[in-house]
Amino acid sequence: MGCTRVSKPAFGSRLRQEDFPPRIVEHPSDLIVSKGEPATLNCKAEGRPPPTVEWYKDGERVETDRDNPRSHRMLLPSGSLFFLRIIHGRRSKPDDGSYVCVARNYLGQAISHNASLEVAILRDDFRQNPVDVMVAVGEPAVLECQPPRGHPEPTISWRKDGANLDDRDERITIRSGKLMITNTLKTDAGKYICVATNMLGERESETAELTVLERPTFVKRPSSVVVLTDESVEFHCVVHGDPVPIVRWRRDDSDLPKGRFEVLVDHTLIIRQVTSSDEGSYTCVVENMVGKSEASASLTVHGKPLFFFFFFFFLLFAGDMEQQLIGFLSLCVINRRYVTVYLSIYLSIYLSIYLSIYLSIYLSIYLSIYLSIYLSIYLSIYLSIYLSIYLSIYLSIYLSIYLSIYLSIYLSIYLSIIYPG
Repeated sequence: MGCTRVSKPAFGSRLRQEDFPPRIVEHPSDLIVSKGEPATLNCKAEGRPPPTVEWYKDGERVETDRDNPRSHRMLLPSGSLFFLRIIHGRRSKPDDGSYVCVARNYLGQAISHNASLEVAILRDDFRQNPVDVMVAVGEPAVLECQPPRGHPEPTISWRKDGANLDDRDERITIRSGKLMITNTLKTDAGKYICVATNMLGERESETAELTVLERPTFVKRPSSVVVLTDESVEFHCVVHGDPVPIVRWRRDDSDLPKGRFEVLVDHTLIIRQVTSSDEGSYTCVVENMVGKSEASASLTVHGKPLFFFFFFFFLLFAGDMEQQLIGFLSLCVINRRYVTVYLSIYLSIYLSIYLSIYLSIYLSIYLSIYLSIYLSIYLSIYLSIYLSIYLSIYLSIYLSIYLSIYLSIYLSIYLSIIYPG
């Protein structure tokens, strides 16, 4: 910018003592304005006599309405430069630049600080739109976004399902336009939009969908089963996952053989008329695109009824009455279907053995004492002892056998009537 020469006062004229050179009391500030909008660059100067103000852009004098009434720039009485509208095109940018105001009087001049005038820009097209993302629950999710070019540089925010995303959630971070969600939850699934904003307004990106999948989990696992031959067995398997898991059954690390195996709609496995060859481990295998899980249960098959007869005899002679009762009840729980048979056999055998022993001991002692005393009055000691021993043994054996047989038959018939199978 060239300097303007200040002419000296004419010969013989006098300087006024109160005159002083110009000084800038309000400097212009940088502006960022929208295209087509009005704008003002402020400048205020003092001096005596009052200085004249001119503006320069990038070193060249600015034409104002005082120079050209048709100009869109006006020099205000205060010295500020007013733009009726900011002109800005792709080829012509007459208002962009660095401005200074210069105040002059005959004593000198003052130049303001530089102030830039820039036109705000916000393009329409995003440099990178977010794309659909699919993750599993608990995994991190990242949505990329690069905003359109703009001045000033646009800020980035995100919307989910039409509402502003709350970035106060400690799991959510927005950095350089990138949306990052740690430890993703099922509730994070939805449609996301990247929003770029500056003073010109905002631009919305294309919609990206975040899908959050769930690994298969067991709501109900199969349980191990102990049954008798020819019975039916059910193994339950209830699962949850997204997408819905595929469920299949496996036996001893191989697929189920064809035949008596049936899988219901709710994935329950049914085996009808089991045999000892069906024993083994049965595994429910669930799988979707996110993961795979397994749960196993065993099947044990016992023959009937020989196994239980041996068990009965063991119960009769093993432990006290409490242990026998616990063992018997466990058998009833294992197979409720045969509880009448078990109960009748158990009680008849148990009572016949115990009553025979009890009666033989009781009667032998009682009869020997009673008869020895009674017969000793009439017979000799020898005869009384002989008869007492003979009768006591005979009667005790006879009664024990009779009662055991009678009670076993009676109880079997009676219990089978009371507790029909």
